[in-house]
Amino acid sequence: MVKFIKWVMASCLGTIIALFLMIAIIGMIASIAEKGNKVNTSGTFLTLDLNRAIPELTDNVEQQASFSLDQKKALGIHDMRRVLQKASKDASVKGLVLKSTMIGDIGQAKTSTLVKYLKEFKDSGKKIYAYGDYAGQSEYLMMSVADSVFLNPQGAIDMRGFSRMIPFYKDLFEKLGVEWNVFYVGDYKSATEPYLKTSMSDKAKLQTRQYLTDFQQIYFDTLEVNREIDRPRLLSAQDEYAIRYAEDALEYNLVDDLLYWEEFVDHLKNSAGISPDKKIKMEDITNYFVNSGMKSKKRGKDKVAVLFAEGVIEYQTEGPGNISEVDYHKAFNEIADKDDIKAVVLRVNSPGGNAFSSEQIWHRVERIKAAGIPVVASYGNYAASGGYYISCGADTIVSQPNTITGSIGVFGMFPDASQLLNEKLGIYFDTVKTSPYAVAASPFYKLEQNEKDVVQSSVERMYDLFLTRVSDGRGMPKDAVHEVAQGRVWSGLDALDNGLVDVIGDLDDAIAIAAEMADIEDYGIRQYPTIEEDFFTQLITQVNAQASLIKVQPLSRVEKQVMDQYKMLKQVMQYQEPQYLMPYYVE
Repeated sequence: MVKFIKWVMASCLGTIIALFLMIAIIGMIASIAEKGNKVNTSGTFLTLDLNRAIPELTDNVEQQASFSLDQKKALGIHDMRRVLQKASKDASVKGLVLKSTMIGDIGQAKTSTLVKYLKEFKDSGKKIYAYGDYAGQSEYLMMSVADSVFLNPQGAIDMRGFSRMIPFYKDLFEKLGVEWNVFYVGDYKSATEPYLKTSMSDKAKLQTRQYLTDFQQIYFDTLEVNREIDRPRLLSAQDEYAIRYAEDALEYNLVDDLLYWEEFVDHLKNSAGISPDKKIKMEDITNYFVNSGMKSKKRGKDKVAVLFAEGVIEYQTEGPGNISEVDYHKAFNEIADKDDIKAVVLRVNSPGGNAFSSEQIWHRVERIKAAGIPVVASYGNYAASGGYYISCGADTIVSQPNTITGSIGVFGMFPDASQLLNEKLGIYFDTVKTSPYAVAASPFYKLEQNEKDVVQSSVERMYDLFLTRVSDGRGMPKDAVHEVAQGRVWSGLDALDNGLVDVIGDLDDAIAIAAEMADIEDYGIRQYPTIEEDFFTQLITQVNAQASLIKVQPLSRVEKQVMDQYKMLKQVMQYQEPQYLMPYYVE
């Protein structure tokens, strides 16, 4: 026993020594890198990569399981605004450089929000410069805010309009010997079409064209404000795909000049009055956030809680990057236990998901309201299906004009793999059962009609419950809800017209409305859910604030599309119950 105790103590001591050695080594690396980065400068330019993933809430993204020195904070869009506000008053910050290195997309509503925050920074008197190798429509809209926009002579701006492209799997599964049993309610609930058809239905095309048209209108309205453009000429160029090369972008006044990166840096020096022989310092906006040690707003003894519901709604999951009744039960408990929280804003950016989990979160919202705390919903890129369900009971719903919302409908899918197993793999099942439904809804057998009737009845029941929740929350007759429901997707503008939302605005507007409902003026903001970092994550974040040891390239647009479709297909294959879900994203 004595030897065992000595062995345990020696092991613990060895682990502690190794830990301190690792910390010391990492600290030395950071120190060396920091010394190497010290140059003779006359100020700093903050940089913002427009192709990065930008969540609503900082670090509210799925965590990678690996220990890596290339991890960086995922700076949320609203903390990004706080950084810009701080930088606008920082004399050492000469300006902001927007960089676009490839074509990506953070979503239409987030793009509009970031455009607003960039304008605030510009209005403070600080300069914004934009430089792109390549830029899509979203990136260019943010770049258009800048005082001057530059493009690499061999770069391009991809301005071809808005679209939605959907893969269809019907023939694939037929070749594999898998048939999908699909159950749904709602003529516009097109989520199941990829498994039943080889092309979009007329109704799916109708609703898609309508909100894409709204998106394009909003886009060009914003572009006209940001930059002097000839709108009819630019629309014509878009239709003819006439903007393909850098010189085309210059011809249509989308950029001010074509420069290589080194020439752009020289332009920055000249604009900021920095001597040509001196180096220029550029600091990533995330590193500025970390190094500044910025904390949540503490102003005022009263608080407005902002609860971010971002991601797909999944049953019994935990951790950042998704929504579940598990994590949000904890968040609502924290909110209910705080006497200083006088109002709640539920910020939704979700295409929906699990029906059961959606109901549980809806119920918690109702309990907060019953406690006398006003709840305002605020919509980001998406607040569709389950995303709308969890927030439809809010006292007021505030939507951005280019939010995708609605999709009030239900579907369930169940695979029949009997042909695959029997005819292609030679696998057969035999069963002994004590009642007719003992092995019902098994992928190993074809569904009998009575089994199909049971599932369809369940889906219809859930749709009726969805209509009830919306009817009660919106104060609309159930028949009127059904008229605008049926799985149909709407833009925020159309949702305002048909009564699904109350106000067109952003998160700022929602917070102001919530504060007014709570009758408070001097208040602070408290954000939920709380994203907890372990010791090593915090350590790595601090190290990376000083040194970029490994440069990680983000996914290209094609790679991102493939990954998104793979995730959607994987999610569909895991369905075990009906879904309130809009399983596609708009590019």
